[in-house]
Order: sequence, then structure tokens, then C-alpha cells
Amino acid sequence: MKNKSAIASQKGFTILELMVSIAIFSVVCVSILELVSISSKSNEKNEKTNMATDFASEAIEVVTYMRDNNFLNNRTYTSGILKSDTTFIVLFNSVNDTWDLNFGNDNNSETITSCSTSTNNSCAVYLDKTNNSYTQSRTTPTLDFVNTGFYRLVKVQPFPGYIKIISSVLWKESGVDKIISLEKNLWDWK
Repeated sequence: MKNKSAIASQKGFTILELMVSIAIFSVVCVSILELVSISSKSNEKNEKTNMATDFASEAIEVVTYMRDNNFLNNRTYTSGILKSDTTFIVLFNSVNDTWDLNFGNDNNSETITSCSTSTNNSCAVYLDKTNNSYTQSRTTPTLDFVNTGFYRLVKVQPFPGYIKIISSVLWKESGVDKIISLEKNLWDWK
């Protein structure tokens, strides 16, 4: 005759085995959720860094285009690019698809941190919801403009035979200021 407890243990899991299985399953699930959370945060940081890099690169390309256009039209290569104020923002006119450099009306060079903390966000990058494009504005934008949380300022430094363009983009990430600066030398081809 068989022992009743031996028969019971052969028929299924004991409570102890069931509790150990649940504990292992819980640890695995929590680990997977933590990995997903870390991956999501990392993707968000990478997306912001990529967007900031794109904004900085865009400004340099606009200035490069203007220098090239000056060359093709027999103007000084710094025409419209180099003024007494050495910092500017980049405006996109969606009506005629053109770019403009806005040096402001103060004749003072700004810094990326000062223009991003000023009350009017004078170097904020906005999404124009009307035509789904990005631009900047020194005036209070319309309701169609959404502040992206990025701030861009471009600086021009003149040197003999070339100018250096420094495009800086600032944003906050987890409450900390992050900044990306890209540089490019534009030479006088004449």
C-alpha cells in the first residue's frame, strides 16, 4: 500500500514549488519591464540629440547657401552674413520658401544661454503647424507656432579670407541644459 503523501506529491506541484515559480516569473517580468523603460529613455535622449544636431546643421547649411549665392551673383561672399552684430537666428519664410538671417535690432552679440532664458525666448525654435516646418522668431509667434524646447543661435567670426560659422543648439534633458555646437569655415573663393 502506498503512502498518501507520496501519491499527493506525484499528482501536482506543491505550494512551495508554485511560490518559487511565481517568484522567478515575477523577477523575469520586472527585469523585462526595466529593460523596456531604459531603452525608451535612451531612445528619447537620442531623438533629442539628433534633432538638436539637425537644427544646428540646418543653420550652417543656410549660411553656406547664402555664401554660395553671393558668389554666383558677384557679391562679396559675406554679404548679408557679416554685420557688426555677430550673432543671429535663422528665419524660414514658408510663403516663398526662403531663409533670412535675423541679427535683431540691438547690435549686441548674444549667447545661447542668454537668449534662451530671456522672457521672449528670442532664439527659440518653433514648429509652424500651418505648413509643418521649423523656424525662429524674435516676436511673439502666432498660435500656429509651437515652441519645440530647442534654442538655436548662430555666431559668425571673421578671419582673413574666411569666416567661421558656429551654430549652437540648447535644450533641457531631465532638467539639465544640453548643448551642441557645430562649426564650419566658409572661404572666400575669389
